[in-house]
Amino acid sequence: MAGKNETPRQRMIGLIYLVLTALLALQIDNTVLDKFLIIDESLRHSTVESREDNLDLMRGINDAITKRGNKSEDLKILEKAKLVKEETDAVLNEINLLRQELISITGGIDKDGNYAGTKEVDKVMSITLGPADTENGKGYQLKKKLNEYSKKISDLDPELKIDPLALDASEIEYYKNSDQKNKDFAQLNFDNTPMVAALAVLSQIQTEVAKVETRALDLLAS
Repeated sequence: MAGKNETPRQRMIGLIYLVLTALLALQIDNTVLDKFLIIDESLRHSTVESREDNLDLMRGINDAITKRGNKSEDLKILEKAKLVKEETDAVLNEINLLRQELISITGGIDKDGNYAGTKEVDKVMSITLGPADTENGKGYQLKKKLNEYSKKISDLDPELKIDPLALDASEIEYYKNSDQKNKDFAQLNFDNTPMVAALAVLSQIQTEVAKVETRALDLLAS
């Protein structure tokens, strides 16, 4: 949802994304890395809150159908709502697995409870981009999963016109006239990206997935 239909939380997420994009363009030092940590935590918290709200939406759909006598046409709506949740769970879980892999391959958590490899770039690229020119890193797998998810949700109802979630730079207005314009989704998000910034990118993607879930459940609830 965009423009006047956005909730305050969604507008906040959009603002954080703009900050995240700006930070990615800066030379990385410890101060900037700290900002990524803050952004990552904020986005993760927002996703948790969004999904809690979505669970309330699910309960509301279920309660309304029960009150209406569990009519067959209503139960079809409930099945669609359950499918939305299941598909969202699956995508968010995939992103969490990638997140944990990036944390692990860059040294895990140190004795003080902090990420050990916040500045690590090469290991992040080896996982997300794969060998040069092969396009078989997990960033490419993520693009496929995200866009398959978008299509599955869109196909549930003619009114659900969900745009692909994973875009190349050439498909994003902000990048069309920049020096990033020839990068694909994986390169745009993970090329020369420090580990802590990659985590923030993944968290931002999760907020977008949660927004799609909200949009679908809102429509089904109506």
